[in-house]
Formats: sequence, C-alpha cells, structure tokens
Amino acid sequence: MGNPTTGKVAAMAVKLGIPPDNAYGNQTPEAKAGWLLEHGADDALMLGDGANDSLAFDAARCRGTPVVHRGVLASKADFYYLGQGLQGLRAMFEVNDVRRCTHHVLLAFMITYNMTAVGLAVAGQMHPLLAAVLMPLSSMATLAIVGLGMRQAWS
Repeated sequence: MGNPTTGKVAAMAVKLGIPPDNAYGNQTPEAKAGWLLEHGADDALMLGDGANDSLAFDAARCRGTPVVHRGVLASKADFYYLGQGLQGLRAMFEVNDVRRCTHHVLLAFMITYNMTAVGLAVAGQMHPLLAAVLMPLSSMATLAIVGLGMRQAWS
C-alpha cells in the first residue's frame, strides 16, 4: 500500500484509537480489496460509501453502508446505518452496548426466576394457581427489564 495516508484519514484513526500507521488513505479500489484479502477478509467488517468500495465490499465478510448511499452498494450491503461518516456507526455500537447490558440483566433474571420457580415446583412447594399467576408476571417483568434497559438507547 504505497499511497500516503491523508490528514483526514490519520485524524480519524486517532479518534478511533487506531495507530495512524494502520490507517490508509488514497487507495485504489484494487488496493482496498487486496489489503483485505492479504490481512484476513474472512473476519473483516467493511464500511463503504461508494462505487470505489465495491471490490473491497465483495472481499469482506460483513459489509455496511450509510443509508444515504444505498443506491450504489444496496445489493451488497449486509446492513445500513443512519448518518454520514462514522457517526451512525458509533450510534450503532452504543445501542449494542446498551443491548448487551440489558441482555445480561435479563439473563440473570431468567435464570434466577426459573431456578426458583422450577425448584419450588419440583419440591412440591408451589400451588398450581401460584404457577399460573407467576407465568404472566414473569413475562411482564421480562418486558419491563427490556424497556427500562433499552430506554437509554431510545433517548
């Protein structure tokens, strides 16, 4: 990759915490695809916004493009994100972090509830009427956990 990194690419790399030596700018479509193939395209995420990214899109395992550029890469993209540049992608990662935390809380609740409820039922300590009441309550609690956990992402 003999092309020099542009100041814009280097600045973006610093913002993303990537060493500037690992950021390449002014690359031809062939050079982009070649770099991916040389460095492990089978586990690469490629973000592109135009026809010059098409070859690298073909090589990458996962491909994303901003919604505003759907016309060029629509048939090749695995996902779309809102916004131009990396801001939309940053928002996706933030939502994913909230989702992951909510998922862990939900998993802990489900394990605790099921171990308790099944344990009591197996031990013969749970009346069928109590089981019938707890079942929809656990579903409502699950929805409440998801709603409360994800409200940060929705705001």
